[in-house]
Amino acid sequence: MITILAGGTGSVKLIRGIGKLSEDMTVISNVGDNIWLYGLYVCPDIDTILYGLAGVLDER
Repeated sequence: MITILAGGTGSVKLIRGIGKLSEDMTVISNVGDNIWLYGLYVCPDIDTILYGLAGVLDER
């Protein structure tokens, strides 16, 4: 079991690398940048980590 404290959108690279070494991983993500925007709750760091691990992150 590996636990990663992730802060910032750049941490997805580290998480993807460690994910190749271990399938048993827990990520504790930053929520300090979460905001309400036009009635929606936006979680940029959590979204980036999930998209990165799923392999659907748009890196452009």
